[in-house]
Amino acid sequence: MSILALLLLALPAAAHEYPIEPVKAVVRVEPDRVVADLRSDSIYWIEEIVGLHPMPPSDWPEPARKAAEDYVNAHFRLSIDGARVPGRLFYARYRQLPLQVNEQGLFILRMEYPQAAAEAPMSLEADFFEEFRLAELKESGGKLSPFYDGKFVTRLAVPGRTRLNAALSHDTPPLVLSAAGARRTAAARAAESAAAGAAAVAESAAAWPALVALALCLGPGMPGRARAAAWAASFLIGAWAPLPGPLWLAWAAGFAATAAVSARPGAAGA
Repeated sequence: MSILALLLLALPAAAHEYPIEPVKAVVRVEPDRVVADLRSDSIYWIEEIVGLHPMPPSDWPEPARKAAEDYVNAHFRLSIDGARVPGRLFYARYRQLPLQVNEQGLFILRMEYPQAAAEAPMSLEADFFEEFRLAELKESGGKLSPFYDGKFVTRLAVPGRTRLNAALSHDTPPLVLSAAGARRTAAARAAESAAAGAAAVAESAAAWPALVALALCLGPGMPGRARAAAWAASFLIGAWAPLPGPLWLAWAAGFAATAAVSARPGAAGA
């Protein structure tokens, strides 16, 4: 086992040094609701919030969903027209990339909030992992380790008529914005929907390059090196295809395998 793998395996054991990373949040104000999409490093969520071992990628049990929902509502606070509004956990997913081990990975959460009238003022506050930050301060005598510099932050984007970006933390004032300004135009919503649909189609079709490469592997008389390259490409594509990510990688690998094999004599169908 490599040194890197041993270090990764040891990370969750150091409970006082979770590898905290900034949370990424995108808030969209829609005509009938407000939606917040959150992405966060998974180790702290698994160990301290949902407590599932192993962590399922989806279809979480209700207690785990409730724990995640309660935690978001406590640490990502939305107010509309001066009143706090709780959110509902609409979607929850845990994602691990190849080579990630144990509790490493990503939590992908979507929170849904009530409708905001166009004239209503809105405010947002965020202090994810605040209880852990305070515990670390107490343990270290009032000064955080440089290991945590810039980590306890929520990086917020609001793609409205005027795009807004902000960094929220325990010591920043609430971010105030208007619902009208945070709403996207009809054209922007249509473009976003088209992009999401295209990404879903591309993702569902991402296995095709793997099938092409596998079919080429089975061709009679294929040179040994070309067969090995096609098998390797198929493995990499198969590992990547089910995951949201740069789908061009799967397609590029499939086309490269196809080109490499077809350029040699004795390829499939020869």
